[in-house]
Amino acid sequence: MKATVFCAVAALASPAFGAIEISATNGVSFVAAFDKVAGIRAGDRESDIFVNVDFERIAVSCPVRIDASMQPKGSGALVVRGVGKNRPRIFGGLPVREWKKSRAKPRAKSAGPAWEADVSSFGFDRQVDALFMDGRMLTLARYPNFDPGAPYAGGWAYVPGRWISMYSFPAVEPAGARDFMLVGKEDWHDWSVPSEGRITIFPRQRYSSSVVRIADLDREKRILRFAGRLCDVPRPGDTYILSGFREELDDFGEWCHDLKGAKLRLIPPHGAHMEKALVTLASTEAVFVLDGACNVAIENLELCAGTRGVRVRGGENVVVRGCSIHDMTSFAVEFHGGSRHKLVDTDIFDLGCGAVHMTGGDYAHMNGGTVENCHIHHTGKIDHKGNAIFIEGYGMKVRHCLIHDIPGWAVYHMGAFHEIADNRIHHYMLETEDGAALYTCGYMGGLGTVIARNWISDGVGFAKAAGFGPLRFFQNCHGIYFDGNPSGGPGGAAVFDNIIGPVSGMALKMNSTRCITVTNNVFYRTGRRELGPWSYAIQMTGGEYRQSHAGVVRQWESALAAHPELAGAPFFSCRPDAAPGNNQSWSNRLERNVWFYPECPKQQLLIHGNVDLAQHVFDFNLYCIGREAKTPHVQKMPWEDVWRRKLGHDAHSVVVDKIGFAAPEKGDCTIKNAAIAKKLGLCPVNLRGCGLYTTKYRRKIEKEPDGAAAHPEWFGNPVHVNPR
Repeated sequence: MKATVFCAVAALASPAFGAIEISATNGVSFVAAFDKVAGIRAGDRESDIFVNVDFERIAVSCPVRIDASMQPKGSGALVVRGVGKNRPRIFGGLPVREWKKSRAKPRAKSAGPAWEADVSSFGFDRQVDALFMDGRMLTLARYPNFDPGAPYAGGWAYVPGRWISMYSFPAVEPAGARDFMLVGKEDWHDWSVPSEGRITIFPRQRYSSSVVRIADLDREKRILRFAGRLCDVPRPGDTYILSGFREELDDFGEWCHDLKGAKLRLIPPHGAHMEKALVTLASTEAVFVLDGACNVAIENLELCAGTRGVRVRGGENVVVRGCSIHDMTSFAVEFHGGSRHKLVDTDIFDLGCGAVHMTGGDYAHMNGGTVENCHIHHTGKIDHKGNAIFIEGYGMKVRHCLIHDIPGWAVYHMGAFHEIADNRIHHYMLETEDGAALYTCGYMGGLGTVIARNWISDGVGFAKAAGFGPLRFFQNCHGIYFDGNPSGGPGGAAVFDNIIGPVSGMALKMNSTRCITVTNNVFYRTGRRELGPWSYAIQMTGGEYRQSHAGVVRQWESALAAHPELAGAPFFSCRPDAAPGNNQSWSNRLERNVWFYPECPKQQLLIHGNVDLAQHVFDFNLYCIGREAKTPHVQKMPWEDVWRRKLGHDAHSVVVDKIGFAAPEKGDCTIKNAAIAKKLGLCPVNLRGCGLYTTKYRRKIEKEPDGAAAHPEWFGNPVHVNPR
C-alpha cells in the first residue's frame, strides 16, 4: 500500500500581502525555521507566517514544538506547508546506520540473511518498541509468523486447555490472576532472554486486547510471567502472539533488539537493499507537538515512521490538512482539549493502534473538533484492535470520511452534540467482536448527536461461538450500537437516512436507551442465516427510566440558550427532566425504516430486560422477511396478537416478501415500489455522494489499496484443536 502523493503547489494558500515567508530546504533549515518563527512572534503577533518546506526527506530526533508563546490566541496564522512537487517526508525518529551482515546464526531456519547494527551510542535502557525501513514499519520478530494468506485468522497461538465459557474462570491459582499464562508444549521455545519478549493477547472476549512485556519464564511449568496485568484472565482457546525474542527472527521484514549486546538485527523485506535503505527508530513523542497553540495549519506533508504524527494539547483552531500520515506506533493524530481543531483531506494508514483521538469543546458552544474528508485504513497492526476515530467532548464532527480495513470499531463517540454524517465505512471489526461501526457507551453517549447519511457495510466480527469457541468469522458485529444506558436527556440521538448492511450482527443495538429517534434508514441484509433464531435485526434492552441528573439539565439549557436556532431539532424536543409517562418524552421512536433480511427470515426483534414497551414507538416501517416467514419475529410474543393489537406497535407498517432497490451495491437504496414508499412516508436513501470528495487539497479520489474487500478467502474460519 503506497501513500497517495499528488502535486499540491497550486492548492496551497497564497500568503497575503505583508505575510512573512521562511524557507526550509533541509533538516537544518527546517529546525531553524521555528526558531525564526519564535523570534518574529516576540515582536509581531499579527502577521501571518508561512514556513515553506521543500526537501525530499528528513529524520527528526526531537519534535517540532509550537506553544502558546509562539502562537497565542488572536495571533496571525502560522502555516507549515510542503511546497515541492511531492510531499516532503518527515520521519519521526533517528536513523540507524552502518548495517552489516550478522555473524550470529539464528536458532530457527531463517528466511534470509540477517543484518545487524551497533546501537551502543544510543544508550538504550529498555527494549526498542518499533523499527522502520524507508518509512514503513517492520515486524517485530514473532511467533507464530504472520500468515499473508490468512492475515486475520492465521498467525495466532492458543492458550492451552479445554475450552470453557468466557463467562467462567479457569481453574488456576491464584484465581483471577492476570499476570501469568501457561504456554502449550508445542508453542514453548525456551527463549534465552525473557525481557526481550512481549505478548499481544485477546483474553476472554475479543473486544479488547492487551500488549504487555514479559518479565520472566518458568521453564519447568511453561509459564510466562508478565511485567503488567492483562485486561482479563487468559482462558483456554484465547489467541496470542509472542514478539521480540531473538530466537523468533526467521522471516522477511522481521527485526529484534539485543539490549545487552547493544545490537539491532533484521532480515530485510523482499526486494529491499540494505545499502540504500534508510532504517529509523521512533524517538519522539510526535513529529509536531502543539501546546496551547492557536491558529496553526500543517499542510501537504508526509509524516511517518514514528510514535505519532501530530499531538495537540489545548489551544484553538489547529488544522492538519492535505497530509499523509502513516506507519506510526500510536495514534496518528491526537487532539486533547481545546476547540475548533480540524483534521481534513488527509490519508491515514498502516498504524500500530488507532488513527485519530480527539477530545475538547464545551456544551455551551458545541465547538469541538472536526474530522472531514479523510481516508483511514489498516490500523491496529500492533494491538490488533485499533479503531479509526475516537471522539469525546462536545460538538465533534466526523464527516465525509472513508474508513475500511479496521480491526476494531470505525467511530467510537462519547460526549454530546456530535455530528457523524456522510461517511463510507466498510470491512470493519476484522479481528474483534461485540462492537459496531458507530459505537457509544455511557449516560451521555447519545445526547444531541446526529447520525445521518452514513453508508455502512461488510461488518465482519471475529468471535467465540456461543461464548466459548471455536473462533468464527461473521459473528457479533453490529451497525449502530448505543450501549451502557446512553442519552439520558433531551431527544437523545437522531439517526436518519443511513444504509446499514450487510453486517453479521444487528443493524441496531440499543442497550437501556431512551430519547433516540431512528427514522428513514435502510437496514439491508443483516444477521446470519446460520444463527437462526439467535440472529437479531434489532436489540432493545431495558433500563430504569429515571429523571436526568441536574448536570444534564444544565447542559441542555446552556446549549439551547447558546443556539436558539436549534430549538426545533430532535434533541431539543423535550426537557431532559421531563417525567416519563404518556407523553412519551422518554421514548425511542423507530419509524419509517426499511428492514430487509429475506436471506435470514428467522431474525427477530429482541427485547429483554425490564423494557417498558409503552415508552417506545414502532410504526410506518417496511419489513421484508422473504417467503419463509409469514410475519416478523418478536422475542417471546406473537406479532399480530400482542405486538400489534395489544401494544399498538407497527399498526401502519407493511410486511412484504421482496423489495426492489435501485442500486444497493452503489449506495442507492431508493425503493422501486413508489406506492409503498408513499404510503409509509419513506424518502429515497441514495448515498452515492457519501465518503470522500475532491478539494484543492485532495485533487482526486485514489483507488482504495488492496484489502479485505478483494480477498474473501481471508475469512475462512481457523481450524482449532480442542485438547482434553
